[in-house]
Amino acid sequence: MENWEIEEVGPNVIYATKRDGQHAATVAIRYEERSFSIELRNSSYLKQREDGRIHKVYNEWIDSLESAIRREVASGL
Repeated sequence: MENWEIEEVGPNVIYATKRDGQHAATVAIRYEERSFSIELRNSSYLKQREDGRIHKVYNEWIDSLESAIRREVASGL
């Protein structure tokens, strides 16, 4: 997954961190044989608010990450 630091932290759980300048986010990726989920763990300088709003760049990162995961699954990795 391009430009993401990956850390396996347990059975079926990966933490992925992306940094771009001061912006940073770490997500937990939980996966099973046929599904996965991506959940924000923490962020820096992404204007995360208590109501769930966050900087639009985070959503772009997650869209790209999700596409990369789907490509890897489709290729059999």
